Amino acid sequence: DARYKELESSIRWRYGKDESGRRIIDSMEINVNVEVSDELRSEFSEVVKEHMDHGCLITRSLKRGFPIKLNITEI
Repeated sequence: DARYKELESSIRWRYGKDESGRRIIDSMEINVNVEVSDELRSEFSEVVKEHMDHGCLITRSLKRGFPIKLNITEI
């Protein structure tokens, strides 16, 4: 369970073409900026490690289809 003061995220898609020349999503980069309270900082590092090691529901699902880069930055 993660609690944040503020969370801001963005996603950037990189497009490519499949073997037939049709447009596809080739990769995705997810950026997450999080403001964390001092008292939750140690808990936050565990949450980040879990997500970096295993991803979240969406990234675990999508990663099976194309590469995903996940960036999480504390603000």
